[in-house]
Amino acid sequence: MKHLLEAKNAALQALQDPANLSGIQKVCLIVDVQGRLHVLALLEDSTPASSTESSLRLVLQRAAEDFWSGELLLQRSKDHRDGRSNSADDPLFSAIWKEAKATPPNQAKTFLVERRFSKEPWFDATVTPPWPLHPKTPRIVSFYSFKGGVGRTTALAAVALQLARSGQRVVLLDFDLEAPGLGSVFPPPSHIAPPLGLLDFLVESPVLGTEFPLEDIFYAYDDPKALEGGEPIQVGWSGMPSEDYLAKLSRLNLHRLLTPPTGGPGSDDSLGHLLKHVKDSKKPDWILIDSRAGLHDLGGLALSGLAHWHVLFGLDSSQSWAGLSVAVARLGKLLVQTNRTQADCLIVQASVPAPPNAEASKARFLARSHEIFSDLYYVRPEEDPNDMFYVLEDPDSTEAPHYPISLAHDLQVMGYQSATEVADRLCEGDFKRLAEILVNRVNNSMPS
Repeated sequence: MKHLLEAKNAALQALQDPANLSGIQKVCLIVDVQGRLHVLALLEDSTPASSTESSLRLVLQRAAEDFWSGELLLQRSKDHRDGRSNSADDPLFSAIWKEAKATPPNQAKTFLVERRFSKEPWFDATVTPPWPLHPKTPRIVSFYSFKGGVGRTTALAAVALQLARSGQRVVLLDFDLEAPGLGSVFPPPSHIAPPLGLLDFLVESPVLGTEFPLEDIFYAYDDPKALEGGEPIQVGWSGMPSEDYLAKLSRLNLHRLLTPPTGGPGSDDSLGHLLKHVKDSKKPDWILIDSRAGLHDLGGLALSGLAHWHVLFGLDSSQSWAGLSVAVARLGKLLVQTNRTQADCLIVQASVPAPPNAEASKARFLARSHEIFSDLYYVRPEEDPNDMFYVLEDPDSTEAPHYPISLAHDLQVMGYQSATEVADRLCEGDFKRLAEILVNRVNNSMPS
């Protein structure tokens, strides 16, 4: 008995074997949402459909066993008596080929389509930042962690405070919709929260489109003690968790957020509209996005190309690295395979233990980071003849994406209620170093 992954790989291997593709121009394996396998084959005009069908069915049944659906769709490039059952299938065939991805990449014979209920941002998202990285436009930075409770939101707060204290205009967006925290870290004035939040906007924008009152989801955190005369921080909070909040969350269609707009308020590019509103109305220097932890759709969305830079938080543990590997591949390998350059990122080792265990932990984390990035992010020189991608030339360089920034486990900031209580602590030590390195790397990556 084969399991799904074994059946899928065996079917792909069979469809990549030239011996099984005689008389076939190209072939596509389709994995439906239940894991059943279907095949669409485009035949050469001179190929007898009956013999090709019987031999291919036998091959696929042997390869996929219980996961073979038995559905084999045959198509010809021209009308042919035994080529296809019904000309009404043409829209179906066109839709499949449009969605199909060459597997392996850079060849035109074998293709794959995978249907999913969710997690599209981790696979096929083609979102791009709403504007290029430039000194005169806001820098968009996402903060992501595979595990919760590693200090991701605290680190984001530290960066925001330091930027604001230095006179930079900062906007925060709380994309951690299922466990929001920025509204507590940076509470609204007089602790009176706006009635609406980002969740309301994302749920209602298909109906209201550009008519949604975006100003109603923002407030200014302007505590003078925390900011020390710096710029107020604009907070785009998610909303107030409640039974109503849960009902809104149940209606959120994340897949729609990845669908290019086709016109009309119901198909508006919600995220692009939101960010452009922030850019035009708040005129920030920085937009910092607090992402959802884990392999949630919102976590994938934050890594899908929406931001210019990405800060990844991990722990010195095998469990943490298992999840971070998916994120690194999302920013590196997946983009390279589709002839795009890797996304810029900075990796942070969180909760580094106190001496005498600190150095050993840092060494393990660095070694594992180098290994993961070498496998899933960097491109070897011989694989990159056009010099399109990031090639690691010096594995010991502290400027390389895999070289981590360390954040020690800080007892002084544990259990804080708001940034006001620990503002000074968040602007010194490891937090200060993180902010300085991030700002320098982002600014240095911009065109002069």
